[in-house]
Amino acid sequence: MNYLYNHGFLHVLTNARRHLSNLGLVEFGYFPNKPFILTYDNTTLNFSFLISGEGNYQINGRRVFVKAPCVLVQKPGDHCQYGPLKNGKWEEFYFIYEPDELCRYRSSNILQSDEMFWPIHNFFAVENCILALTDAIDSNQPADVIEQLCETLLVTSKMPKQVDHQDKVISSIRDLAMSIKQDCHQPLNFWTLAEQMGLSYSSFRRSWIMLYGVSPKTYQMDVRITKAANLLISTDMPVSVIAEQVGYSDPAYFSTLFKKRYALSPALYRKSYDATLPSEYLGPTRPSEDDTDIEREQQYYR
Repeated sequence: MNYLYNHGFLHVLTNARRHLSNLGLVEFGYFPNKPFILTYDNTTLNFSFLISGEGNYQINGRRVFVKAPCVLVQKPGDHCQYGPLKNGKWEEFYFIYEPDELCRYRSSNILQSDEMFWPIHNFFAVENCILALTDAIDSNQPADVIEQLCETLLVTSKMPKQVDHQDKVISSIRDLAMSIKQDCHQPLNFWTLAEQMGLSYSSFRRSWIMLYGVSPKTYQMDVRITKAANLLISTDMPVSVIAEQVGYSDPAYFSTLFKKRYALSPALYRKSYDATLPSEYLGPTRPSEDDTDIEREQQYYR
């Protein structure tokens, strides 16, 4: 993948070979911790999946507050300004389509004429679609497959929340995992939470591992350390402040956990990225992507 920073990526399909009909996908990408506000006059059809975070979203002078998970829409001719709150986070997966695709999406009822955004009610199904898409990228699948997976992702984002009446436990665990991802600094007592679900801790832990492959405590730690890594390379906040923001009151303990994960102390991890990242990614308040000079390399698919 063409990483922008800390596992971000961007792919351009403008001249990619298609075996089937061209569905008009021009570009797609992912920002794990988008630090800037975008302001531009749009000429394409764009869909931005806000996976985590919150911020302001303004289209043609109409301004709304948005919070993940949701899908933001930018249509041809729109004047757009959007991004995270100051010192906030913004995790985004996006598609860019040719402007002529607007009619197709309106006729299919995926997009309403005056729709700026819509909430995602079935986030885990959407997340699974994104994982399938990234797997297809990693395995160098044809552009046709990539386009179909993007279409599936859009359709899935419009579907109502699926309720599994036979297994409310799984639904509750998924909701809890989502809350950890959205607000990882809050202390949690997993034993008490298991009791509230009517489970023994061992049953709760076994169900959690079945879904996520790790224990609930390890899952929470992974989310916290990953967020801390993003903050280290995208802000100049002191390590102690970052530790507190992700839920660790003891900076020394936080540093120990961080080093176990990345084999570097937080300070050395930040320094290693300082040497390789453009300066615009080291602060959270850049005014526009136009100032960042991101090199959009052509990604060809067979």
